[in-house]
Order: sequence, then structure tokens, then C-alpha cells
Amino acid sequence: MARSLLLIISIILCLGSIMAQNDTIQEENFVSYLKRHSKDNPRISTSHYNYQDIGNTITEGCNTDYQKIKAIYKWICDSISYDTTFKINTADVCYQYRRGICQAINELYYKIATAVGLKVEFIDGIAKDKTGYIEKKGHSWLFAYTSEDRGIFMDPTWGLGYVEGKTFIRKKNCWTWFNVNPEWLIFSHYPRDITFQLIDRPMYKQEFLAMPPVSELCIEYGINAHSIYESLRKEGNTLPQLYSKGQELIELIEIPLCKNLKVGNKYTFRVRIKSGCGLALNSNTSSIREQDWKDLGDGKYFLEYQVQNSTNISICVKDDSNDYWNVVVNYGIEEN
Repeated sequence: MARSLLLIISIILCLGSIMAQNDTIQEENFVSYLKRHSKDNPRISTSHYNYQDIGNTITEGCNTDYQKIKAIYKWICDSISYDTTFKINTADVCYQYRRGICQAINELYYKIATAVGLKVEFIDGIAKDKTGYIEKKGHSWLFAYTSEDRGIFMDPTWGLGYVEGKTFIRKKNCWTWFNVNPEWLIFSHYPRDITFQLIDRPMYKQEFLAMPPVSELCIEYGINAHSIYESLRKEGNTLPQLYSKGQELIELIEIPLCKNLKVGNKYTFRVRIKSGCGLALNSNTSSIREQDWKDLGDGKYFLEYQVQNSTNISICVKDDSNDYWNVVVNYGIEEN
């Protein structure tokens, strides 16, 4: 009894931080889907916990299915760590020790969510990380219904953090992998059942394997997923180098989606910067500041730039609180 009380208290403490957080994730990217949630899922193990009580505590104060889906996701990302011994693969053990591999983490989400009346699909397949590495044992993620035939994708395992060596590192921002646009998800997650791709033109497995890795920074900088997909379909094309320091300062609305720019060619840059921030397109010989870009209003700036020489160029931003310029994206230059 005392043990159960301690568990409930810990959940309530986590819940307080969830409900206090600003609701920055908008209810969007819902996608139509087949009515498959009535099927039994063979991947889910039996359980000895009362997940309904746990789920009710986590979702207390939530008025919609979407809010419940989000609250459980946040609790998982705040409370569970990745098991660096790779041994914990069931929900019950994951809940007991607060760690697990993707199977356990997604199964725990599934059990909590379905216990409070939510409908969730457990998806398995393969995943490609930012280096292009694909885990041979596979990966799993989730699709949660917000209504009878609409829902969202999420990957709590990737949302909660990552492993370096044998050390788990929790992410500061878990939301990149919640409510993921299907066009983004297909760059890194390939489902065994291709109907879970939910994109207009499904991708073949060989195409997925051959496609270069796409950094999650592309999502966080707001780059259009369809544009990246079309760019990577061009033979031999790779994306430019992105850096993480400017994530909170700039949105990359439209940029050249190639590693190298060609001398003599013109390229379009369209960005939105945070109020008070500095913006520059820098090369070894010049710097074009925001006052020389076209001001489109609402923090948006436009520049049409013709490459003049063979020195690298980069888009940089700086916060008004310091004089340090953060490189956001860098391009190599090649002769035409």
C-alpha cells in the first residue's frame, strides 16, 4: 500500500509540471486513417498493474482525447529513461524501474492510454538516426486516435532522449517527436505495414534505405518536409549542414536544399527571425545584414543571392543580448 501511494504521489508531481507548461503544441497534422483500432495487438504483453488509476491521475484536468494523448506523452518523456542495458522490454518492468527500450516505452504508453479509453496503434518497423544508422533489431512508435478516424504520430522513445555510449541523456525539448507530420516521419521511420506511412505517394523500402539521413533540426527549423523529399529524390543530392544554436531565433521558411551552391547561380532565402535578433548571410569576403534583405513584415525577410566566388557562405543569427553570431546553415561552393 505504501509503495502504491509513493507511485501515485510521484505521478501527481509530474502532472503538476505538465499542466503548468504552456500549450505550445497545436492540435494539427491530424490525418485520416483506417478503422483498425478494434484489432488485438499481439505485441502487447499481459500486465499486473492497474493502469487505469495511473492514467486517470496523469490525465486529470484533460478535456479532450488530444489533451490526454499529450499529457501521457509528456509524463513518459519526463519520467522514463532509456534502458542502456537493453534488457527491459515490457511495460510493467519499465514502469517499475522507470526505464526501458522502445518496445517497453511504447507498450507503457499504450497500456496507460488504452486504460483511459484512448485508441492507440502500436507500429513496428525500422528507424534511421541522424547518422544514417539503422538498428537491426528494429524500432517501434505509435499512432493515437484523436477521434474515430483521425489521429497523430508520435515516438516517445526518441522524444525522451538519446544514448551516448552507455549514458542516457534526456532531451530539453521532447515535442519534436510528438504530433509528427507523416511527411517528416517517413525520413526516419519506415513501418512494416506501409499503410502506416499515410503519405500521398508511399515510399518503397529500398528508397528509404538509399535516402541520406535527415536531421531532426530540419523539423525544428521549420523546413518544409515535401521540399526536402523532392530534393533528396534528385540523384546524388544531399542537404546542407545545419547547426543547433539558432533554433529559438530563426525559422527557415525557404532555403536552398543542397550541400553546395554553384558560382553564378541565384538562390532564394526566406526566413523569419525572433524580434530583436540580428540576421546575416556571411561569406569570407562579405556580410549581408538584415537591413539589406527585403523586409516582408512579421519578422520575415527575403533575399535573392547570386554566388560570386568560391568561398563558403552561411546564414547566421544573433540574440540582441550578446554579440555572438550563431551559424544556422552552411553551404559549400562549387564551380558551375
